[in-house]
Amino acid sequence: MTDLERLVDALRASSPDLDVTLDWSGEPEAPGWLDVEEHGRSVAVEWRPRRGFGVSLVETSSDPTTVLFEGPDEIFTDFHATKERILRLLDPEERPVRW
Repeated sequence: MTDLERLVDALRASSPDLDVTLDWSGEPEAPGWLDVEEHGRSVAVEWRPRRGFGVSLVETSSDPTTVLFEGPDEIFTDFHATKERILRLLDPEERPVRW
């Protein structure tokens, strides 16, 4: 099981209200992407094997193409830390900080 699969399982186990969409070929060496939504907030995650997770808060009110190719807001190497950050970003009480 890859860290991406572990992250998906951990997110789904953490909250039944999360909408987790996985875009990944299933090949262990291939990158993968997650869209995670809850409470009207959305987080995009890019996973690269042996490199980690890029996490970005998605501004749902803006044109999504305006941030293409800008890179992630934050990078994590551990799926546990990634999961915790995603959940904090999705929390409606949390004021996210953009880098």
